Amino acid sequence: MWRCRLPFFRPLQWAVICLALGAVGLVVLMLSTPATPPTWIDTLKVSDLPPDAQAALSRAEPLMERITGQLRTEVDIISRLSTELDKIERFVRSEVEKKPERPVLTHHAQTKSPPAPPSPRKPVEVPVIGDPNGRRSLSPVDFAKAPPIPVLMLTCNRVSVRRALDLIVKYRWSPQKFPIFLSQDCEGSPHHAKTKAVLESYVADHGATLYHQDNTTDPLQGRPRKEKKWSGYYKIARHYKFALDKVFSHPAKYDSVIIVEDDLDVAPDFFEFFLQGRELLRADPTLFCVSAWNDNGKSQHVADPQRVYRTDFFPGLGWLILRSLWEDELAAKWTHRYWDDWMRLPAQRKGRSCIRPEIGRTRTYGEKGVSKGQFYKKYLKFIKLNDQFVNFTAMNMSYLLKRNYDEALIDHVKSLTRIEVTQLTALTSKLDPRTEYVIEYTSNTNFQRMAKALDIMSDNKEGIFRTAYLGIVSLVWRRRGHPEDPPIRLHLAPRESVTSPLLGFDNRLTQPRSCSGHGMDTSLEDRQLSQSVVLIASSRRASIFCLSTRDQSTVRHGRRTVLEPHTHTSQHSKSQDNSP
Repeated sequence: MWRCRLPFFRPLQWAVICLALGAVGLVVLMLSTPATPPTWIDTLKVSDLPPDAQAALSRAEPLMERITGQLRTEVDIISRLSTELDKIERFVRSEVEKKPERPVLTHHAQTKSPPAPPSPRKPVEVPVIGDPNGRRSLSPVDFAKAPPIPVLMLTCNRVSVRRALDLIVKYRWSPQKFPIFLSQDCEGSPHHAKTKAVLESYVADHGATLYHQDNTTDPLQGRPRKEKKWSGYYKIARHYKFALDKVFSHPAKYDSVIIVEDDLDVAPDFFEFFLQGRELLRADPTLFCVSAWNDNGKSQHVADPQRVYRTDFFPGLGWLILRSLWEDELAAKWTHRYWDDWMRLPAQRKGRSCIRPEIGRTRTYGEKGVSKGQFYKKYLKFIKLNDQFVNFTAMNMSYLLKRNYDEALIDHVKSLTRIEVTQLTALTSKLDPRTEYVIEYTSNTNFQRMAKALDIMSDNKEGIFRTAYLGIVSLVWRRRGHPEDPPIRLHLAPRESVTSPLLGFDNRLTQPRSCSGHGMDTSLEDRQLSQSVVLIASSRRASIFCLSTRDQSTVRHGRRTVLEPHTHTSQHSKSQDNSP
């Protein structure tokens, strides 16, 4: 009867098993046959045989002994096989008797029994840069007393928003602690109605709140005609302003918000990461955001799910800010376009930094959008999403406070061995994975060459490379296509003659300058995105110029003419006019 419960055996295997069982049965039958009375042949003696027969019998005795020995061996093998078959039968019976789990036949994540919040554990000391021993000013997060953090998702016409929402619903352990707010734009565009229906189903099933962007006004009204080709970026900036105003004007008076887009997968510890991140923002005024994204987060460049960094580069793509930042600084002067690059300007950053993980807690799957898939095929599609739950709220994260982090980082980098990019391949097979190295760069061009060799992003915004802190870009390196390589931890750091202030860098070239000496009476900070910075450097001097991007005017420096065209290279502003 149990044969039908073993579908994983092939026909040839069944044939061998049946033959073995038949042989066992034959041996048992022979042994169980009752003895018969002796006959004349049983009483026959060898001495009674003729001499020829006696000689033949003596020659056959060795052969009979060998046959008998082989039979005994076969019987032992059959006996052991029978024992193993009995074990298999007992195992299969026990598995069949177990009650199978029935899959949930719904497109929504199961939320009737949400996962319980992780129980507080003993604080974990993580071997990362910083001061993990003393000056701790962060208390473990009390889940019961922690204020709620709303999750704001900006959507357009991407029907696959269901994928992003299902993961958020799956990993939030309390709808009250993490209420969902949905804001939809793009009314009248293809797939808008289908996307709206998907969003409304989450309002009905999971208590989400849905807003709709008012499209009665044109965000390009009063703008030059040539700006119309960038209308998607204007609409995105308007939508962010609308949605953030809605959340922070909610009667619940939320003190913070997590902002995500409609094409992001989130990690299992997504909410755990932001719970602790909010405590860091409250404790350290030199921080202004927490981001779940790592621009250089390809699988060959990350290794440790517990490692977290400070960064001077605003990452976006799943980020948290405090209410005070929005109401006191950003809301009144929010930009009309390119909101993420605007966030990276010195006027908004004010020397502050963000928190970001080594392994991203978000990953984008939206190839199509306003940015036309920029960076997606080369970088974004290969970003690794963390799959190991890390209990951040039970960890000592005070090493990320500026007073603990900066000096420790500088001392650490200065103590490391210097190598060149060309040495990495030769070193891979013999390096100790616990060893860290420094590769120094001397200029923007020099960094770009290194970034290309290491397969990381090479651009910079406002003089800051992606993921950099104090000019230092930290990452893990493995050869592409060799996951078995030991992870080599690298720090790309400016050489001390051209490095950040704590390393002795004269960073005048990257700071905002006044444009009054060039026929303009406003500063670069005030003009913000209506101006661009063109840096012309030589071995003897460096000059900075302010250009009007609206006029695309040119500035002559000696015999050279510099033109700064109106382009945008952000990979984050892609939520509008999407296909599903």
